[in-house]
Amino acid sequence: MTPILNWIKSHLLIVIMCAVAVIVLPAVIYASSAWNASIAKEITKRVGDQDQKISRVSSAQVVVKPLAPGSPSIEKSMALNEGLIDEYRKVREAIKEDATALEQWVVEVNRSGKDELVPGLLPEPSRVQMNELPFRIHGAFIRAHEELLRRSGAGMPPAPDLMQEQLVEFERNYRRTQFNVGPEVALTEVERTKLAEAMTARRLAIYAQAAQEHSVFADINVFALQQWQDQKAPDKLRWWEWQHTYWVNADIMAAVQRANTIDGERATVIGEPASAIKRLVSVAPEAIFPPNLTEESLRPKPEEPTESPMGGGMEGMAMGGMEGTPMGGMEGRAASKMGTFEVPVGERGGAAGGAAPAPEATAFADPTQPFPPDYTRSISGRAPKTGLYDMRRVKLLLIVDSRRLGQVLDAFHTTNFMSVVGFRTVPLELSSELAQGFYYGADPVIQVELEVETLWLRDWTVKLMPPPVKTFFGVVEPPKAEG
Repeated sequence: MTPILNWIKSHLLIVIMCAVAVIVLPAVIYASSAWNASIAKEITKRVGDQDQKISRVSSAQVVVKPLAPGSPSIEKSMALNEGLIDEYRKVREAIKEDATALEQWVVEVNRSGKDELVPGLLPEPSRVQMNELPFRIHGAFIRAHEELLRRSGAGMPPAPDLMQEQLVEFERNYRRTQFNVGPEVALTEVERTKLAEAMTARRLAIYAQAAQEHSVFADINVFALQQWQDQKAPDKLRWWEWQHTYWVNADIMAAVQRANTIDGERATVIGEPASAIKRLVSVAPEAIFPPNLTEESLRPKPEEPTESPMGGGMEGMAMGGMEGTPMGGMEGRAASKMGTFEVPVGERGGAAGGAAPAPEATAFADPTQPFPPDYTRSISGRAPKTGLYDMRRVKLLLIVDSRRLGQVLDAFHTTNFMSVVGFRTVPLELSSELAQGFYYGADPVIQVELEVETLWLRDWTVKLMPPPVKTFFGVVEPPKAEG
């Protein structure tokens, strides 16, 4: 053993290295196996990530948003490339241009022909003009309606006194030519019968002649226009009420004229062609403002401090002044904006005798989303006010040709943005109508009551609203940018 030990001693480094190799080799082999598994797992993960990226690029979900809120989007899975991205950009630009053009067209249709009764009065005249223009609006309001009737070919039967004069003259001539007697001579029963028949025929002829001169029976009284006898000028709420009522009635008369125009020719009550709407009995737009509302009642009133239980009044001061602070009333602000106007949702200062009622729940809805319909108000589901438009109802009483009722309804549906949302027939006494001179010829006629909704876009109406009207509708202009 001595020679072996001596050799180990003389070659100790070699012996140690061999021992280390024998011990370490299994551990190295084990570690190498573990490292390979980890590396393989990492590589597999990287390959999977790249595969997902490639899949997303090669099969992307392309979404084209709809033009109208609530309409379905166009969605398609396809491979992306530079050409496709360019086409997608073109589609988006085309949709944007179409939307802009459509918006401009809609506003123009709604605004077309809506003249101001007194140019320069709305929304507010200058201080010098305030002494003149407000006094002119009511007269312009009446004259504008007279012009509406004239343009529509409206008229009335002969006045009773004129009718009586013509019949007296006819009777005198008939006695002289048929019986050779004067008005003081008594007639026989046969002669009286013949005279009565002739007088009836003459009366109908006069009525028929008048009916052929008019497109529709109507006069200024069908509108029941508000009178103004005060010596003082009407306030700004009346300005808007009269101006807006004129616009509404102008659209109503345009629809009547459309119904009574056949192949470009204006029809008459009777004759060829004959009018579909024979008589306009009444036109009644709903009121815009509550009764007795005044400008003064719309002005914000300062909060009165209340005594605290401790007697110091500090609690009342804190609570009363909170709404005027930058933090006050923040929960009453809508996040959305309608055009260039920010719209508050909380209660605004109000009607005569107290605060105004809170605005409609849908009055300031997001214009980028469909408005939730409310069918408890109307079959259309429209709300009276939204951030985009105001809706005003009109009740009409008409006498129409029963065979062409569809033509009448179409005339309203195709004039501006009006919709017939209510319809019912009303009993009609033709003998009573004829006694008043309303002669409708041989056409079968019925009397109908229509309820029509008219829409008014705020894109243009808000620019003409006087400040108190904006306050009533909850429209607040944003502060002007500095600089």
